[in-house]
Amino acid sequence: MEQLSNSMAVEEQPIIGMDDFFDYDKAKIRVNDIIDSWSTECRETEQRRNERYIDLNIESLRKSGDIQPDETFIPNRVIDTNISRELPEFLAFLRQSNRLAIFTCISDPSIQTDNLEKDFTKGLTYQGWYKDFKKLVDGSSLHGWDSIEVVFDETKPLHVGFEHVGHDKLFYSRRTSNIQDSEFLIRQYDITLLRLEKFKEKGFDPTQVDIILAANTNRRKRDEIIKIYKIYFKFNNSVYVSWYSRNNSLTDWLKQPDLLKLGIAEKSTGGALQIDTGNQGGPASPTIWNDKPLDIYPIFQYLYKDDENEVLTDHVGRGFLDLPMQEAQTAISSGFVNGLLRAANVYASPMTDDGESADIKQLDVELTHGGIYSKPLNFFHTDYPDPLVLTSMQYLATLNAQNTGKTSYAVSNRKDSRKTAKELTLAEGEEKQQESIGLADFSEDLRAIFSFTWRIVKSQALQGKIPFLLKKSPIMVPSPDGQMIPSGETEMLNDIDILNNEFEVRPSGDVDVIERNQKLIQMRTDWPVFQTTPLAQKFIQDYVMLSYPDKSEEYVKILQQGDVGKQLVASLSTLLQVFTSPDDIKSLQPAQLQQLDQIKQQVQQYLGVQSK
Repeated sequence: MEQLSNSMAVEEQPIIGMDDFFDYDKAKIRVNDIIDSWSTECRETEQRRNERYIDLNIESLRKSGDIQPDETFIPNRVIDTNISRELPEFLAFLRQSNRLAIFTCISDPSIQTDNLEKDFTKGLTYQGWYKDFKKLVDGSSLHGWDSIEVVFDETKPLHVGFEHVGHDKLFYSRRTSNIQDSEFLIRQYDITLLRLEKFKEKGFDPTQVDIILAANTNRRKRDEIIKIYKIYFKFNNSVYVSWYSRNNSLTDWLKQPDLLKLGIAEKSTGGALQIDTGNQGGPASPTIWNDKPLDIYPIFQYLYKDDENEVLTDHVGRGFLDLPMQEAQTAISSGFVNGLLRAANVYASPMTDDGESADIKQLDVELTHGGIYSKPLNFFHTDYPDPLVLTSMQYLATLNAQNTGKTSYAVSNRKDSRKTAKELTLAEGEEKQQESIGLADFSEDLRAIFSFTWRIVKSQALQGKIPFLLKKSPIMVPSPDGQMIPSGETEMLNDIDILNNEFEVRPSGDVDVIERNQKLIQMRTDWPVFQTTPLAQKFIQDYVMLSYPDKSEEYVKILQQGDVGKQLVASLSTLLQVFTSPDDIKSLQPAQLQQLDQIKQQVQQYLGVQSK
């Protein structure tokens, strides 16, 4: 009986079938439910954007009675300040290195990857490429998470582009810990009707598009922005994509569900399509490149504060963390300035009592600059605000800097006499270490993005659709017996031999930025030990090369010229010792002997030689 009840329970469980994804009427119910579940988060997202910039009209606040006519409002945009402080370190991680990624060949570690890294970097750093990554970091810093999509774009050098998605433009199951585990992944696009019309050329259903256009025939409505959705879903371990609109008049998809195609293909021999003879000899064999199904979504998320929370939507950013501090600093700033303005106002009262009433009353007389009054007046003003208010502001600013990891700023902004150069140096070192921790999560996300991007680039290069890793190859022609032989001429072809290997891809910032910063911190700490040793000159040259890679050649040449000067001084010092034996200096005056000793000490100090 227990087995029978268990089998009945299994049969009663809903089975997700093909219709739940491909049938328009069934699928749109689930899609709409997912989008609607994000309505509260979308409102909070817009609220955080408004709080970040506190864009208020002072005159409107006065007219509405929110502030008094003699008051003002001093917004202190702490949220935006903290985001702006952190952004440069992420952009440096992306742009400071002369390469975008580091390739390591797994199948053959002896393969040199310099040219591979160079071509990969050159092809992906198209004009404006980093702006989408900048928006990714900015959005995740404010809201807690944001996303970027890897798209197939034949207008780009490597047929790959990056698109920032937006925090409130991506919808999925709100309880998931990984967007790859969500059955549906929905990206919202806000587009014009003009752009929608052009989508007909990209396979969109013209009937459904015309329904939307017909509903916006009014000239004013044609200027409006409409929302359409790109729907990703997983079925049978493959990713499908369709396009959808919530317009109730539509009867079908804007574009029917189809396998996601991003230019990744696998070849199969046979047939007569897309012949690829390669670089090898032998008879030509026809090769067909078939689109390879993908099992992951091409959208990647970056979490600003990747803590122990498993659910993605439980993470927070600076919009949540800094709001109390922003409100406190804004209140203190506004209160201090308003108190200062009111204290600057001049008030007056008659010196003699009119005897009419003991109650205090306000007269209708207004003070006029340069005016003459018939009775003597007592002039006064309200007390100026306590200067300790500014100390409170400084305390909050220092506390905010510490909370965001800007320890060097916190130390330099502290009002005491105990600050030393050593303390500032230690604070700067601690700040660099904290930045490295913050960049570690960003590095992992970049690694996933670049690894996925490499799959597209590699496939496109193997198919010969993009020039990548070119090398000179002999042009092969058929011989009378049907064999392919060299013609004696060469052409530039993709290096298939190298491309067919397996590579590990990781961001170059790990080595070129994080490890370099750690090494610089260590070198600054060790410099007092080396500065009086023969290693000092080489040590400082290495430090310059790490710190200023774009200027290192020029700076090192100048340092080397300094070495020539030291060699000359050393030679002259040797000659001076030869010609200053005890017999030679007997005739010198005491003042001359003292001057000679001073010269020897200065030479030893300049050459970094310890006195014996």
